[in-house]
Amino acid sequence: MSQQTIISLLEELGGLAILCESGRQALRIAAHNLRDPDLVKLLDSYAACYGGFASVLREEIDHLNGQPRPHPELGETLHKGWLNINAALIIEEGLAAGEVLSVGREALADVVRAYRQALLWPMPADVRSLLEYQYSRSKAMHDELLSQEQSVWAAALEEE
Repeated sequence: MSQQTIISLLEELGGLAILCESGRQALRIAAHNLRDPDLVKLLDSYAACYGGFASVLREEIDHLNGQPRPHPELGETLHKGWLNINAALIIEEGLAAGEVLSVGREALADVVRAYRQALLWPMPADVRSLLEYQYSRSKAMHDELLSQEQSVWAAALEEE
């Protein structure tokens, strides 16, 4: 790989690490705004997973002997995500579980999109394998959270 390709890869990996950390924080906030202990446990486990993803990405950056430098577009996504979280969770007290899950799922959707885009980059096979694994786990978590969100909304409609 050329030096410029490695620098670009380090920037992208740094951006993914930051996005995973943001996802971890978003999921923790969402979890602590839910009353259902099963949903709290699910979101806390997802948050721990994303924390692990961020750590592994930072280790990969160190392995490639670089300093993580986030991609500017990912920083904008991170900022947008925090605005959504603040608006939905901090301002409103007693938010409906479906709304909390929706905000958490949207944060995961940003991460899934970033991984999908990342898999288009040129990279060594071991880094590609790592990103494919993290992408598949992120996609599965997103899909499960979507399913949970739909179940919560369906139950809320039945109660009305």
